[in-house]
Amino acid sequence: MAKAKCVSCIGQAVKEVILERIPDLRRDLEAIPDCPERVAVMICQPVARGRSRRTGEKRAPSAYNQFISQCMKAGNIHGREEAAGRMKTCAADWRQRRK
Repeated sequence: MAKAKCVSCIGQAVKEVILERIPDLRRDLEAIPDCPERVAVMICQPVARGRSRRTGEKRAPSAYNQFISQCMKAGNIHGREEAAGRMKTCAADWRQRRK
């Protein structure tokens, strides 16, 4: 699994306490994003990377997907029972083809 990009944040209440004690940090603290309510400090908040599968474009079918699709359609399948057997045959054909 890929590493998540992280965003740190500090809650508004924590920022206020720090500023009471060290007012010189105001500019630095303002540069740090505020955390959502009820979260004091978050060092690493995962950020979604890339396009969402729900809203993004579909991925193009792989060579395997295309081969299995054609193989299954060529099998003239009637019912689930036949589909399972045909899928096994198609997968075996794919493995033979890849050798």
